[in-house]
Amino acid sequence: MSALYDPVILFHARSEKNRGEVEEPRLRGRGFNPACGDEIFLSLRIEGERISHGAWTGEGCAVCLASASLAVEGVRGLDRQEALDKIRAFYRFVGDETNSPGPDLDPAAWSWGEAAALKPAFRLPGRKDCVLLAWRTLEGLIAGPAAETGPAQAGD
Repeated sequence: MSALYDPVILFHARSEKNRGEVEEPRLRGRGFNPACGDEIFLSLRIEGERISHGAWTGEGCAVCLASASLAVEGVRGLDRQEALDKIRAFYRFVGDETNSPGPDLDPAAWSWGEAAALKPAFRLPGRKDCVLLAWRTLEGLIAGPAAETGPAQAGD
């Protein structure tokens, strides 16, 4: 249970850090977990080939909100392929076998920083989707049709 009250999780869930809407976002999307009601909205600005800024808004448990903050922070400065590689390596890092990438995406190749606080929460019953909602939403934004069309698109 202490994983839910990790200081990093509480900080990111309560803080204004990374919270809000990006001005002139290139990509926007929504993540929703019908099992518990967690709902997040992510927005990304892309300048050149790099994700220059990401932000989130939403309602949910502390783990879900912290994960949203850490996910958008984790891809800032990366190009799209690097961001997708990092997101997919994150799945393996936390122990998600259903979304784990091929062996070429080694989680040890990335610096996880504060996102490492999500790993113990992932192991708690009922918290896997709380940890993964933002990362899956972010992956869909970056890899999905909105990434190809240009103007900001609302995702499901």
